[in-house]
Amino acid sequence: MPAPRRPPGRDPLGRLSGDDGNPQTSRGLLPEDTPAGRARDLQDEIRRRSTEQERPETERDYLNRLLDRF
Repeated sequence: MPAPRRPPGRDPLGRLSGDDGNPQTSRGLLPEDTPAGRARDLQDEIRRRSTEQERPETERDYLNRLLDRF
């Protein structure tokens, strides 16, 4: 049985292909609206806040303990 025909300019998953054969996308591979993307955003924000020297030391310690868990 032959493989299904793919529309021109599409990869096997149906995404638009660029001139170089790579999928064209304006978003990263992990959309921000997924739970994993949201978790990454939160972790990045905690990491950013933990380095802000104007925050109280107790708060920075707490943020660093959160980061240590993950």
